[in-house]
Amino acid sequence: MILATNVTYVVDASLSMKKAFGELALSKIDVVKETLIQVVPKVVEKNNYYVGLVVFYKHAFPLLAPTKEVRSIVNVFSRIRVLGEGTAPGNGLIEAVKVMRWNKGSKRAVMITDGGFNEGVPLDIAAIYASSSGVKLHIIIIGGKLIDMDAVYIGRAIETCGGEKYVVNDRAQLVQALYKATLS
Repeated sequence: MILATNVTYVVDASLSMKKAFGELALSKIDVVKETLIQVVPKVVEKNNYYVGLVVFYKHAFPLLAPTKEVRSIVNVFSRIRVLGEGTAPGNGLIEAVKVMRWNKGSKRAVMITDGGFNEGVPLDIAAIYASSSGVKLHIIIIGGKLIDMDAVYIGRAIETCGGEKYVVNDRAQLVQALYKATLS
């Protein structure tokens, strides 16, 4: 029996995600939303993947428990939007671990953020919880220049969870990073 792969996307829904992304007129959050809707259904249809979604700003909210139901995935992903001020990626990671807690198979969190961490549980501390729960963490940094402390938190979190960091500055790079982070 082939065990499933559980992937929960952890999306930054803070105010800074309203800013334009690269040369496109779309906001970062809209590019992320559209790219997730483009990439994720293809992965789910070809593989034994269950997909979940958590969004975070000052608080974190699980919006979708891991599912293979493509219609549900697209429906929930299409509703992603900016929620408010503050950025608490550690809280988002903790919620991702919780939504995958009872699922069998491998577990992966794919965080998409532009940085500016200023709220909640520090990301490197949340990564200890994720690692002890068997969750691998990949982080995609979208069109942002990280402040030094954010880079430190991301580095420690990736090291703790055995994942990868991807820095993307356009839609093509985001698509590549999503495929790599989702399938690795």
